[in-house]
Amino acid sequence: MKVAVFGGSGFLGYDFVRLALKEGGVTPVVYSSSAKSLSNVARHEVDIRLYPSAEPASVTLDEDVDLLINFSHPFERRDGISGYTQVQRFADFVGAARRHNPRLRLIHTSSMSVYEPFAPGHEFDERASLRAPRHDRYAREKICAEQALLALPDAASWQLHLRPTVVYGPFCGVWTDRIFEAFMAGDVDYRDLSGRIQPLYGEDLSRLLLGAVRNFRPGIYNVPGPETLRWQEFMGAFAALVGHGRLRHRAEGGGAQTWIGFYTSNLRELLHAVRREPAFNRIALRIARHLPERSVLAIRDLLLGRGERAPRNVEARGSDEYMRAFFAEDRLVSAAQVMRDFPDFKPRALSACADDLGRYYRYRYSDDQFVEEPAHG
Repeated sequence: MKVAVFGGSGFLGYDFVRLALKEGGVTPVVYSSSAKSLSNVARHEVDIRLYPSAEPASVTLDEDVDLLINFSHPFERRDGISGYTQVQRFADFVGAARRHNPRLRLIHTSSMSVYEPFAPGHEFDERASLRAPRHDRYAREKICAEQALLALPDAASWQLHLRPTVVYGPFCGVWTDRIFEAFMAGDVDYRDLSGRIQPLYGEDLSRLLLGAVRNFRPGIYNVPGPETLRWQEFMGAFAALVGHGRLRHRAEGGGAQTWIGFYTSNLRELLHAVRREPAFNRIALRIARHLPERSVLAIRDLLLGRGERAPRNVEARGSDEYMRAFFAEDRLVSAAQVMRDFPDFKPRALSACADDLGRYYRYRYSDDQFVEEPAHG
């Protein structure tokens, strides 16, 4: 079966393409509006076709394509047009493709962000009204995309919309790579990580999608992970895999540094940059030979933080990213509908994905090769 995949070079799209190629039976054709984002998917034997982001109407789907999967989302103004205009033009393209081929079906990946603002302890279900705050452009564009596609004629009979929660896994920039890199650079400051989430492993979402390709079912579904965790537990799992930095609580108003803390922090950042130079390492080794081992270890821990060393190929990142109020809020959705209608959907707990994440971490930040485990049944 051949399927058209829009946004197949991003995290979720690439995850699906990899799984489809690994399992066979589904042939993805990847449509992308940016050649810059193709570095991962281009390593596979897959049909890749470029199109202008401002002109999705220029795309002509192959006659034997009866299913379109959309992962793409406009995060910024491109080709002189706004995200909202891009959304509407894409919806117009889908509508025209459906008129040309009445057998065409659509799977669209949205996000739990459409439900903002969230309420403490409340699990939103699929019937909830969508009222994202005016300042949240990401959520509002997601709502715009859902509504534009659902406004197409008879949409309920040929469209499947999935709203995943916080998705993590290999090649995920925000909820995987960025967290790894924060701990690799040292301790990570936080103010309040008590917000609760239902993290979902990327391959589990891709497996749900692959099942829907083979046995299509229209509707709108929340797709949460199998457990409810606090951000602190989620972040702590990544810290354990890195084995370098720690979570460090910083109370409200506790951001001021002592003079020694300020200079130590800056020395750490400088050292992360220069330690890659062979000349620096040669000089450091010569100096270390003339110092007591205890002194060497103390200096190392002071400048690099906990652990034996800072892993290579990482830029030092500030940890203020995890000081935001965002991480103190519950972001929960109901799983009742997806579990009822997709009984074979078996998402895994974070602890069950630790080995996969560890293999990816070593591949991403060392010389290890990325070897995926056989497909999970």
